[in-house]
Order: sequence, then structure tokens, then C-alpha cells
Amino acid sequence: MNFAVAALIACGCVSLAEGPEWPPADDYVNAAAACDGSADRDGCEVTRTVWAKTYSDAIAGVRESQRHVSLCLSTGCDHAVRADAVLGCAWRMVIAGSPDPKRDEADADDLTQFCGSAYLDDAGRKAAGVQARFMRELLAKAP
Repeated sequence: MNFAVAALIACGCVSLAEGPEWPPADDYVNAAAACDGSADRDGCEVTRTVWAKTYSDAIAGVRESQRHVSLCLSTGCDHAVRADAVLGCAWRMVIAGSPDPKRDEADADDLTQFCGSAYLDDAGRKAAGVQARFMRELLAKAP
């Protein structure tokens, strides 16, 4: 679904001025998997408890929250969040492309890892690039 929205925006079929905003945080919570089945049950529970705030901070431009959201989207954070490698990579692209002076070598390393072949193929990386452009536009609109 996110790829479809990104594709519509990329082709100019949908304008951000009239178009979609950030999906709600709950859209990413992995309701189908119980934390009981997680290797780190406590970590899963903590991530679920703070997810809405972390996600809200990420879309408001808080760098550490963006890093955490990216990690959870890439890995699922012990089944707390539905893994979506394209979105995880897109967040890494946003972070790595930021002019923020707090950006560091670890961000470049994470971009290489989470957008690499262990997580995505070429089509996935291309989709992540489209999604990242969409996300940058939404972040630019943030108050």
C-alpha cells in the first residue's frame, strides 16, 4: 500500500498538498504476533508501549526516533512491529540524506546494511527511494 501511494506521488498523479499524510502509528504494530512468542518478550512489550510516541517523534523530525523507527521497520523489533524492509530502508535514506549535523558514520553504515541485499533487492531499493522522497516532503511540512 505504501509503495502504491509513493508511486502515485512520484508520477505526479497525487499532490502532497491535497494528498496523504503519515499513516497512524497503530498501522505498524504487529497485532498478529504476541510478545509471548518473542525471543525478547520484555523488549517487545517496551517497544509496543512506546511505539506511538517514538513514531510521533520520528515524523516530527526527532533523529533518534527516526533511527528507532527505521530499525523496527527493518527488523520487527522482536515482533512488536510489522517488519517492512522498504520502509525501514526509506527511513535510512531520509536519515542519511539529512543535513543534520548529528548524522554520523553509523547512519551511513545502517543505510548500507538495511538497504543492502540482505534486506532488499534492486526493486525494493528503488521503491524505498521513492518512499524516501515522499517522506522528506512530509517531514518538510512538519511544524
